Amino acid sequence: MLNAIRLPVRIASLALGVHLAAMGHADAQSLGDRATDIGTTSTGDPSASVDLLNADPSATDTSAATTSTSGSTAAANRRTTSPAALRQSLRGTFLTDTQSNPVTRPVQSPLNPTRPTETLKPFGQGPQPPRGNPFDPRDILTGSLALRPSLYVGGGATTNATSAANARKAGYSTTRAELEIRNLDNDVTTGVLTMKGSLTDYYAPAIRWSPTFDTTLALTHALTETDTLTFNGGYSLSREDASSEDPSAAGTNTVNVQVLSADFGYVRNAGIIGTTLKGSVDRTAYGTSAGTNAADRNNTALDGSLRLAYDRGSILAPFVEGGAFVRLNDKSADVNGFDRSSHGYELKGGLSLDGETATGEIAAGYGRETMDDGRLAPIDALILDGSLAWQIDDITALNLALSTSFAPTTLAGASGYVVTAFDAHVSRDIRENVNLRFGGAFSRSEYTGIDRQIDSYTVDAALGWRLNPNVELSTTASYQYSNSTATGDDTREARLEAGLTLRP
Repeated sequence: MLNAIRLPVRIASLALGVHLAAMGHADAQSLGDRATDIGTTSTGDPSASVDLLNADPSATDTSAATTSTSGSTAAANRRTTSPAALRQSLRGTFLTDTQSNPVTRPVQSPLNPTRPTETLKPFGQGPQPPRGNPFDPRDILTGSLALRPSLYVGGGATTNATSAANARKAGYSTTRAELEIRNLDNDVTTGVLTMKGSLTDYYAPAIRWSPTFDTTLALTHALTETDTLTFNGGYSLSREDASSEDPSAAGTNTVNVQVLSADFGYVRNAGIIGTTLKGSVDRTAYGTSAGTNAADRNNTALDGSLRLAYDRGSILAPFVEGGAFVRLNDKSADVNGFDRSSHGYELKGGLSLDGETATGEIAAGYGRETMDDGRLAPIDALILDGSLAWQIDDITALNLALSTSFAPTTLAGASGYVVTAFDAHVSRDIRENVNLRFGGAFSRSEYTGIDRQIDSYTVDAALGWRLNPNVELSTTASYQYSNSTATGDDTREARLEAGLTLRP
């Protein structure tokens, strides 16, 4: 349902991933971003565990596996040694937490897409340390399953605990538990189950504690050497930020957002034409809070897409992709009397890169969403999507991501808004057990139907020091600034956090 950015990945090389949408949501997370996530819940939750050293390039984002249909999959299947050195997942970056579904352009997220969040992926790939580093954690092996649990406890301070224009400083403590389960020794069916939960408590009156929970299941089944079925399902719970573009999130009485998602895919790589067919359904439900009822935003989104890729086994492969979607709101009218149900389509073409040290894709096209209510103007925009994971050398990796997505709103007279976002992060191993991660992000939200634009900027840095495979110390710092054309709507936040991650 909601929404985030996609890292093209071979369906065959499935590993952990999915942030439900900032469920991703454009920030609560959209499982639609198949995460979510979205997977990924991004409510700017500082509890995202910091596992810097294990942000190994070999890790693959499952959400990317579900949304990427690049023809490079065929080349990967033919390769005798996959470039494990480079698949650094973008999950957990600002962009992946914003749930921008590559097809369901009306991102189902109500959350601010630029909340600063932890930038690192907590798990590497495979039952053993990817690089043979003695400080890398090892999986717990039981039968044909590999388990990787972790517990993060930390605390810090923020200059804007509610992410609102009327900033309130506060200290906080946060706890996060995570468990990943993968099946081993099965070349036909692979699966990854991820469960995450966190709780952040602010040391300030009238600021509510912030819970998050999400679970995702990603399955891949090889029918033949050329035909593959995929399934991704998940559930996500998060609390909406007070900085949400939607008026129902105004003030401190924010609501909980629940997202339930599922998508099914069929991938065929035979000859020089690769085909990927995918369909998904996402259900988003908004809760109530003191004086706030967001039930008029409850909706179900359905989409389908088809990608054709021309792949002759070279590093570069062109592709074309088209998709259609509908979003069905539970109520025929929102609080302002507008019918927010809609339908739309997207067409784009691009080029995928599948090399030994770099992988990614870039695409451009056109997207349009038409509201069922004739009083609301259609939303249309040039679509620019792309991502790049580049292993510069043995200790340095670069990740870039670009996305365009449509997001719904209940602002009177506004059909929705177009979000264009860019993210860049660098990861470098300073020592065998010390990792530095830094980068920044930018997003622009342009509304259709009203004169409103929001530009958001984020910079962040994180340092991790692994004492041994079971204990890691970490610290993160971030600064976020949001500039709105609406008077009195600008926000700023500086956040500093330190924590401890434990693994058995």
